[in-house]
Amino acid sequence: MKNLPHKIFAFVVAAGIFAAAIPSIAEGGVVVKPRQPEKKAAPAKTPTPAKAPAKAPASRGNKALAARCFGKIRVVNIGEDFKVRVVNVGEDLRVQRVKIAPNGPGKWQYVNIGEDYKVRFVDIGEDFTIRFVEINPGI
Repeated sequence: MKNLPHKIFAFVVAAGIFAAAIPSIAEGGVVVKPRQPEKKAAPAKTPTPAKAPAKAPASRGNKALAARCFGKIRVVNIGEDFKVRVVNVGEDLRVQRVKIAPNGPGKWQYVNIGEDYKVRFVDIGEDFTIRFVEINPGI
């Protein structure tokens, strides 16, 4: 096996067989390295800040959060789901108090048990702002 014909050598190389596995090729000084797949460079990672970014100012961009808050509402002093501030202008949500069927954004039915959400009315640090209306509740 010292002298391999060219055709067998070409087949061995074409088939991807390592030349180091065949002693006669390795002894003859021919070193054939298999083609390695090219590695793509990983995208550079941006360093993460040590602190979480500051919370958005209250009442800005909270309309999506406010739109979720409808149904049976219980007013509490502690353990709330949402902190709400009542305003006259610039509200995130217009709220209509209803006695039955609180089935849309801005429709609240006050209950003592069996609530969907618990809210606490605050003066500062609110999650979103509301305004009480008689018609046209919602965002």
